[in-house]
Amino acid sequence: MLSRGVGCHELGEAYLDNADRTRTAANLKRRLQRLGYVVAIQPTEDGPQPHQAAS
Repeated sequence: MLSRGVGCHELGEAYLDNADRTRTAANLKRRLQRLGYVVAIQPTEDGPQPHQAAS
């Protein structure tokens, strides 16, 4: 930022969750399994779309 003279741009609290949705789902599934749950994940047809960062 300093060398390029660019200001700080906040990416948002869910940036990493939306950056790699497959990895996030796998991590959450594994956490629930460790707590003793049986987990099956199936994406919905009309589910939320990945977040598009504003330019």
